[in-house]
Amino acid sequence: MAQHPNTSRETLLGLLERDTRQRGVVHTETRRRLEADGVTFGDDGMPAVD
Repeated sequence: MAQHPNTSRETLLGLLERDTRQRGVVHTETRRRLEADGVTFGDDGMPAVD
């Protein structure tokens, strides 16, 4: 789902997991997709807010 070209940014952001213990393949692939789209991430592994 994270790599599907029609997946909206809102949906992708909803797939990210704040709890580091719960992060897995979905979080990792979603982060890769968002980074490829120019989204930056902070030290906490979540998107940086401008």
